[in-house]
Parts: sequence; structure tokens; C-alpha cells
Amino acid sequence: MSLIIWDEKSSERFIDASVYTGFHKQLAKKIIPHLEPGDKMCDVGCGLGRLDLELAPFVSDILAIDISEYAILTLSEEAARTGVKNIRAMQGDAAELFDSLKLSAKEEMLQNSGIETFDCAAAAS
Repeated sequence: MSLIIWDEKSSERFIDASVYTGFHKQLAKKIIPHLEPGDKMCDVGCGLGRLDLELAPFVSDILAIDISEYAILTLSEEAARTGVKNIRAMQGDAAELFDSLKLSAKEEMLQNSGIETFDCAAAAS
């Protein structure tokens, strides 16, 4: 597992690469057919949330979690700038947050995307 240290320089490179390659847009196109408008998602290790920003119009709520305060701040700012209101970005250790939010895993997990679908009723209220 590779850990990215998020800062201004690494964020700019990552966003430029995402835009140039279309990676997150392409990945979202593969995931969207498996989503329903009422779905609530939890992205663990969301980083800058590029995939979350692509998926937000297709679900009711996304809880985006990353240990990096810089990444969460960047995601929050981008969501606000683009008018995305259904992403809640939380900074912290995912295991500790899961315990505190009492999230329970839904049977479906979207493979190879870093996104797991959860019953986030407790977290979404």
C-alpha cells in the first residue's frame, strides 16, 4: 500500500493527472450503473475525493473519509466551489470513525475502486 502525503504540490499533480487521463470520470462510468439515487456511500481513504465528486450526482449521500487533513480540506473546498452538497468529508482514522458511527457494511462492494457501499443511516442523519 502506498501512502500519499497530500500537500499543494502533490494535489496539483494528482488533479492534473486525473483530468488529463480522465481516470476518475472513466471509473465513475463503470460504477454508476450499480448505483441507485437513494444510495448512500462511504469512501474510505478518499484522498482528494475526485471519484466522489464524479459520483455525487448519482447518490443521495457520500461520506468521504481520509486521514489527511489537507486532502479533506481540499475535497471540502472543491465540493463547495462546484455546488456539490451531498459529500460529507471527515478527517480521521477510518477504523475509529466506523466504530464511532456504527456503520454496517452492505453486502455489495464495488471492487477495485476504493469505494465500499455502506448502510450509512446513522452517519447520514
